[in-house]
Amino acid sequence: MLFDNDFFKSFESLGRQILGEFNGLDRGFRRMGHSGPGLNLYEEGEAYVVEMALPGFSPDSLDVNVEEDVLTVSGERPAPEGAKDRKYGWAERGFGRFTRQIRLGRHVDRNGIRAEFEHGMLTITVPKAEEARPRKIPVSVK
Repeated sequence: MLFDNDFFKSFESLGRQILGEFNGLDRGFRRMGHSGPGLNLYEEGEAYVVEMALPGFSPDSLDVNVEEDVLTVSGERPAPEGAKDRKYGWAERGFGRFTRQIRLGRHVDRNGIRAEFEHGMLTITVPKAEEARPRKIPVSVK
């Protein structure tokens, strides 16, 4: 065996100290410091874009909703087969259910929001409302 039991015990102890009660199975994404996988949010032209890397998810396991001024993304990544029977020395790949919420500004077009999922990447495009888009003001001559 490459590592002896004392090696794993030291990681378990360190995990308890840093992360609280160490349990690699049921803590899932919560251990990452927020309630879901990380995201990038940026402005691009006439829209805001939200990107989430979600490897191991299927599009059917994701829900994207908007209610009032909150965009909610939730989903579930199934546990690997046999995961409950394993004693992990360390576990960083989360599985289970997650929810991320993003408060939208008032200057977005909620009806134009679209979500695409390709190769494990969820991209949500939130168009700016017409009044929030830059517009050129013509200068008249008198």
